[in-house]
Amino acid sequence: MKLDNKIIGLTFAGGALVDMVRYGLVFLTPNNLVLLFVVNILGAALLGFVAARGEKFTDAARSFWGTGVAGGFTTMSAVALWFAVEGAFAQWAFSMVATMFILGLLAYFGAHKLTQKLSR
Repeated sequence: MKLDNKIIGLTFAGGALVDMVRYGLVFLTPNNLVLLFVVNILGAALLGFVAARGEKFTDAARSFWGTGVAGGFTTMSAVALWFAVEGAFAQWAFSMVATMFILGLLAYFGAHKLTQKLSR
């Protein structure tokens, strides 16, 4: 992929768009930990879809949907912050983070496999 202003702009636009959506979702849910799980798992599934359709997407579409939207929607920095704050006080924090990563991997590979199967 050739990096140019269009690719950079689309990546930025995708990330900015879903960052605003994720920020708005904070006000709709009383539990930020549940939101953290949901956005990371949905983002992993979206990335699995984009990866499975990679040859069908243009570089611009992959940059927007994969790097921009899926990358901007997921938030590993919030996981690290939550773990740093809660990890010192809760014995179950490590298992929660591990569960999130495992579910994220399952969502990625599940979406990837399903997309490949449906694309035939």
